[in-house]
Amino acid sequence: MAGILDKKQRVMDVLITQEGRRQVAAGQLNFRFASFTDRHAFYVGNTGSVAYGASDRVYFEASNRPQDQIIFETDANGVINSWAGVGDIRLLQDKILSGSQTSDPDDPNRITILTGRDLPTAADSLLYAVGQNFRNQYIIGTQDIFDASNNFEVNPDAYTFKITDSRPKTHHDIVDAHINNVESLFEDMRLSHLPNYRYLPPVNTKAPGADVGTPLGNYPRLNQDPPLTYSALLAELQNNESFTLNFSDTSLNNNIAAQMLEVTGGGVKKLAIIDFGEFPDEDPYSNGKRVFFLGKIFTDDNGNKTFVNIFTIIFD
Repeated sequence: MAGILDKKQRVMDVLITQEGRRQVAAGQLNFRFASFTDRHAFYVGNTGSVAYGASDRVYFEASNRPQDQIIFETDANGVINSWAGVGDIRLLQDKILSGSQTSDPDDPNRITILTGRDLPTAADSLLYAVGQNFRNQYIIGTQDIFDASNNFEVNPDAYTFKITDSRPKTHHDIVDAHINNVESLFEDMRLSHLPNYRYLPPVNTKAPGADVGTPLGNYPRLNQDPPLTYSALLAELQNNESFTLNFSDTSLNNNIAAQMLEVTGGGVKKLAIIDFGEFPDEDPYSNGKRVFFLGKIFTDDNGNKTFVNIFTIIFD
């Protein structure tokens, strides 16, 4: 967070939020975007809705509010960090809490952990609070004069996958596998296109006049080959159940941020996401297909991380 102070002495008063400090401690802090807000501006309506001059007003220095953390984050093990939204909804690891802090144990509004039938409604309130945290930033933006609407709508707004004896897997498919027998992250096809997961056996420095260096040894290739084309990816998914989600009302740029959650009787968890990359297609009005894999990460008995895919999302 930052605030503009006396321009003759100090231009920006900057601090790292609580979530930012956690990322600093974990070596994960990465500045990628910057936004500006008019949350502290005073507008005068009778003069054309312009910002009132700040030279005669007292300004507080920049401070950190719980609402400054828009979305909840997870640590390296996938555990959700503490998060607070507007109202009385909050997260403590994978538990959804509701209520207010009080020292009275008999207060009906005291903080309680939600379970069972209360969780689906609480999850909706949680996502609404995320949107409110974003709105409360009062980020300055530009209205697109060529866009007739500033709304965001999807159709359909819900879909149910039905598990039967024939789907999503038939009785001919493998339906049960021990986590020790599933390929680890370094062997997974979904990560094999990334530099850190490619098959790169060590080689000697190339000799003068040679194009490549000689291998140091014969090392087996353990990872899988990735699908090189979009059609090959579809062939992998052809027997899986699917549905199409249409963005019936959105912006011209289609800047979309998505969070995938799993809500069960025990709480809420964020699904792990693998960005598989962008694939070109034959549609002249499309930039291509962007593919994401959603699932969970488990640790086998050998300490290796394994990604188990649940959903495949294709953005067109």
